[in-house]
Amino acid sequence: DTHPALVVSNDRQNNASPLIVIMPITSLKAGDKAFSFQVPITLKNESVILVDQIRTIDRDKFKDKITKVEEKLIEEVERKIHFVLALKN
Repeated sequence: DTHPALVVSNDRQNNASPLIVIMPITSLKAGDKAFSFQVPITLKNESVILVDQIRTIDRDKFKDKITKVEEKLIEEVERKIHFVLALKN
């Protein structure tokens, strides 16, 4: 069973390690709203990146690249990571 995710580990780490760092993506159901720590993204459906569920997975579980995200979305994810992990700028 596969699920979409945003890979947040850098290319150097991805190439050197058997692990990758990801944030799961889940689709929104009618009437659902994104929480302040989630980042909206449109794939096949309206979805959100679950920034608060950052995790490491085995690279062998990674299947196919769906899309490349824009820099603006990456910047929003970075802001939410700082918020969720209470990091200082």
